[in-house]
Amino acid sequence: MIFKRLLKLPVIVNRLYRRNYYSDNIKKLYFDKINTYISQINKNENDDEGSKIFNNLMNDYNFVSNSIAEIEKETSPENKVDEEMMTLMNEEKIKLENEKSEIIDKIFNEIYEYEQSKDSERISGNSDCIFEISAGVGGKEAMLFADELCTMYNNYFNYKNWELDSVDTDRSDGVYLRHYKATVKGHFVWDHLRYEIGVHRVQRIPKTESKGRIHTSTVTLACIPITHRHSVEINDKDLKIDTKRASGAGGQHVNTTESAVRITHLPSSIQVECQEDRSQIKNREIAMRKLREILVDRQIKETFDKYLKTRKSQVGHANRNEKIRTYNFNQDRLTDHRLSSQNESKGTIFNLESFFQNPERLDDFIEILRRADRERELLSILEKL
Repeated sequence: MIFKRLLKLPVIVNRLYRRNYYSDNIKKLYFDKINTYISQINKNENDDEGSKIFNNLMNDYNFVSNSIAEIEKETSPENKVDEEMMTLMNEEKIKLENEKSEIIDKIFNEIYEYEQSKDSERISGNSDCIFEISAGVGGKEAMLFADELCTMYNNYFNYKNWELDSVDTDRSDGVYLRHYKATVKGHFVWDHLRYEIGVHRVQRIPKTESKGRIHTSTVTLACIPITHRHSVEINDKDLKIDTKRASGAGGQHVNTTESAVRITHLPSSIQVECQEDRSQIKNREIAMRKLREILVDRQIKETFDKYLKTRKSQVGHANRNEKIRTYNFNQDRLTDHRLSSQNESKGTIFNLESFFQNPERLDDFIEILRRADRERELLSILEKL
């Protein structure tokens, strides 16, 4: 009996990926190309593992499809099925249709992951990141909005249980946020924050505006992935180390011993000074640590800039000079221009106060961006078949 066999159907869907991950449109247009794709993998004698994964998924798909066909046959008009049994069978059919949709999602996702694994330049989604917020056009209003975004993202980091390290904040007059920088560490940091890279525009009436005019300001978000490939070797011959007496507040110790240290890295002309401790040795250790962080940071940015120039997947949604999102407070509306160009309803949400205060709403919005990005890349793969 079909229903007994269905109880033994293995769970073939990874619950990390939500139901209906890919749109019905892509499933209808491109599912017929899956067999072509799998056939190409089966011909590759060096990829038995890939063949096994796809063949197992197709076996699951065919089993569920045949089960649906059997139910449709048993419930056809020529078969006299009582009302109670008909209800049970229709419910089972709905369940199977959902299982079938999930299997297709899983197959598409395996295609995406398989293609990504062949890219030697790919940056792991599980990479930690250097996260930066910089006030742009708009003076104090831009700095105020940068501060609001900083609060929103810090709440989001807490929500995701991510850790912050090397936090650096630059404020004008001790109040207005000019620049914020931190290293964010945690589970799939890059896979989420890369969708926030770009120019965030705000349109609203500033509190200091007396005539009720709407101002437009911008804030730039940058997110640089950190890979384990980044390391620097500092040779003693490349360093010039100077000592001097500490300055500023500090009581009798100040200006009595040469505890302050200045290190110059000759190849890069980078200078680092430290007078935090009374010990010259301790200050030298701190200065060397800061120098190493600066050099690694520079290497990471150089690698990432090269990555952006060579990766087609970044074009159109990860350029830091591109306006990606507008926050219109007068209309209480957020518009993501990457999504609105494809589907206006997906790219627009309302109730900005709730969006800023509830990190789960930001997480849901990033999930929409992740889905759209995966689907776009998957389309480019399938269209080549």
